[in-house]
Amino acid sequence: MAPIVIVDSTAKAAVCRGYFGGGAEVLLLNNELLTAVHKSVNRAANKQDFELSVLDDGHEIISALRRSVDEDIYIVFDFDAAADYTAWLLAAFSRQQSGRRKPLTRLYPVGMGHLEIDDARQQIRVVEVESGVNVYVRRLFDTRLRAHLLRLLGTSRGPADLPLNLSSLTAIFSLADRENEIKAFEPVPKWQIIADLRLEGRIFSARLEEAFDLTVDGSFPEELDAGKLVLSLRQDKFLVESVKRQELVIPPPAPYQLPELLHDAKVLYQLNPLDTLDILGRLFDGVMFDGKVQGLISTPLVGADEKSVADSLRRFAERVATLFDGEKAGNDTIEPMAGLIYPLWLALEGRQLAGELTENERHIYDMLRCRALASLLPPALGENIRIEIAGGPETMFTLTLPSITTPGFLDIWQGRIARGFLEPCPLAAIKAGADVSLLDLRVEKMGGISAEPYTIESLLADLADFSIAAQRPALTIIQAMLESGYIDCDSNGFLRPTAVCCQVDAIMKRAFPQMQGVNLSAYIEQTISEVTGGRKDLDFALKQFEQTLMMYGKSLIKRKLTVKVRPRKRTSKRIIKLSSLKAEVMEEAVETAPNSGAADGPEILPAEAAELEAREISASSPSMEGAGAVDLIETEAEAVDGDENIKADDMSAVAGGEEDGPTAGSGLVEDGGEEETAADRWSSELSNVLEEALEKEGGDAKETGREQPPVSELIATEQSKNCPVCGSSMLLKKDSFGKFWFCAAFPSCRHTENYSEATALELLCPLCGTARLIEKRTPAGRSFYVCPAADCEFMAWSRPHDVPCQVCGSPYLVEKKGAGGRLSLRCPRAECDYTLPLAGGEASSSPPAGKPRKKIRVRRVAKGSAKKRVRVVRRKK
Repeated sequence: MAPIVIVDSTAKAAVCRGYFGGGAEVLLLNNELLTAVHKSVNRAANKQDFELSVLDDGHEIISALRRSVDEDIYIVFDFDAAADYTAWLLAAFSRQQSGRRKPLTRLYPVGMGHLEIDDARQQIRVVEVESGVNVYVRRLFDTRLRAHLLRLLGTSRGPADLPLNLSSLTAIFSLADRENEIKAFEPVPKWQIIADLRLEGRIFSARLEEAFDLTVDGSFPEELDAGKLVLSLRQDKFLVESVKRQELVIPPPAPYQLPELLHDAKVLYQLNPLDTLDILGRLFDGVMFDGKVQGLISTPLVGADEKSVADSLRRFAERVATLFDGEKAGNDTIEPMAGLIYPLWLALEGRQLAGELTENERHIYDMLRCRALASLLPPALGENIRIEIAGGPETMFTLTLPSITTPGFLDIWQGRIARGFLEPCPLAAIKAGADVSLLDLRVEKMGGISAEPYTIESLLADLADFSIAAQRPALTIIQAMLESGYIDCDSNGFLRPTAVCCQVDAIMKRAFPQMQGVNLSAYIEQTISEVTGGRKDLDFALKQFEQTLMMYGKSLIKRKLTVKVRPRKRTSKRIIKLSSLKAEVMEEAVETAPNSGAADGPEILPAEAAELEAREISASSPSMEGAGAVDLIETEAEAVDGDENIKADDMSAVAGGEEDGPTAGSGLVEDGGEEETAADRWSSELSNVLEEALEKEGGDAKETGREQPPVSELIATEQSKNCPVCGSSMLLKKDSFGKFWFCAAFPSCRHTENYSEATALELLCPLCGTARLIEKRTPAGRSFYVCPAADCEFMAWSRPHDVPCQVCGSPYLVEKKGAGGRLSLRCPRAECDYTLPLAGGEASSSPPAGKPRKKIRVRRVAKGSAKKRVRVVRRKK
């Protein structure tokens, strides 16, 4: 019976038809055919129950799986998570067919060549259930995470429509943490002296290595010290003191692996990661040459059998030896490693495929070919020439140059090595005593040693610690971040997070304050590994996951809350009181409108009537439910999370509209379903929305007579000070808690300071005796007394007086209030009991005057009695 081969690309289909001839049915899978929903997943109990649904019942692959009984069915897919999941679905569907007796098998060829397919058929593996279930579990947790982000942020997509999932958030957290580490551990600045010299008719730059009694490593802590030495060196004569030579051996590199290739493609040809992966996929699947479609390279992804990889590398080494007739070959074989990428047809150069490959595809193919050839060639040999140049009797400059004598593998592959590295060294024959001409001396700041920014290669290595493999989903995220302005990539391939990336990181840390940054990713990965490792049941783990995110997640979006006010029953007493209040309002209106006739007095508006009712309701007890009220008056008030106080530079307008899955929704949908704004980027729009809401709420308060806390506002003042953290100017701001200083560089700097209007006393500081004490207040309003001198630590909670203690000699006494309320002066020392009556016996500072306090006493009576009384008692002024 002819086997059935299921492939995922037309090129693979052509290769498989050529390999099997007419004796196989090759079927192409180009869309999703099946979906799965779990009923129970418990690895420990070996229980994995899924319900499959067919999306395209008439597809030829579904028909072939239903009718096949004993035929061999091979699956030839890429080696990534999506292919594992699709293969698992097909295998599970095949097992459900009543007449099927053979399991589906999967081929893992190193390359799409006939020899490589032969090796793969000898190492046939049944489709792995575990890998497919693992992908399902990860996708399920990603879906639940997006739902919680929608609840907390109003959207599961970031600026520029970047999907926020485990992969993207982990990349954002890692980049932001590395950037913070670079800024926090910035090395101590040092300065060095560079001399521009003329040697053998060429200009070179030498660095100061040593200066007697000044520096032993050529660095200076202060720029001024280096500048002084430069002035003295300009008068000295420079001379070559010694020439030292050291052997240089540069070993050949191994063939490319995917992360390093992605980095080099970005640096050398400005190719984004996903573009490079697409090129590798086409080169692996196969192109037309010699009249048939054949694969050109080995698989760029990990997954092939170790024995198949070893056999393929052995054949590759034999072809290299044949190509060079054994003259240049340095290594007999290549050590087998997972993910090595090398050409299957060594003699085929990129220029020979000009009609089949694009320019970028030829660049990538030539990079792979040359690197793989270089891995089997001899190392490059030469020497490092270290020239020591004396600048006077007490200073020494050094200059080191490489000199390559045997290029070895560098003849074929140089990679990112500077092209001038292979040129003959101009100072190869220099000797001690040669004259040196000084052209210039300059002072430069040394870079120091700090954390190195990420590259694509190192970022993928860190993502692998969270089980995020270097496959299409992760590369899609990295490319989207590059294209959307989350990451800046310089000419050396270093990745630096932009303000947008740091903004999203800051928002996520505020949404999950107890699991910040990579701690959130680590928790999610740990939960997933507990399920895939069989330590937890899937449903139980999902329930715990939901509870944890509900508990530790903090919503950052404003919502409309419905406030229900229950009016009191309209009794005769209330009607009389309400009528008197209405009469007062009418009299005030007549007095304020002298041009209007007395007969045309203003009618009381419904809002004013509601206000009058609210005054009386506010004095009633909240538990007075037996008054017989039946109707409810509903008012809406917009609530803003006061703890978060979201700023414009922290988060822009968040988008809503997603229900079950990741849809590209935008706009914040509030309580009535009304869409407030369309937000496809996070800028200052959310802050504006919040400020408008506060202004509107304040306006409503004025109309209804409700008191609202004042919104924080800048205060015009001539006072100024600098931020001790970043050095920017500090601004004075006022909110409901009073005045405070905040940094003008917000949000990059969040430093704030308390503001207090200090009152100077007549008493000199008893501790330092140089400054007069001042009175300050704590945020709670309590007074205390301190010395304003910077180096003095005097502080007292009670008002000090310039009266010495007659017992212990303390230079001052403090005010204390006795049991009778009279003030006296006492010694501040705990071991001394000296007391002196204070003239007048009254407090020296009176508390701030305010409105008289109201005390409301409510006497409740049994239900059904005559009425309830409310007695208001005012405290005397």
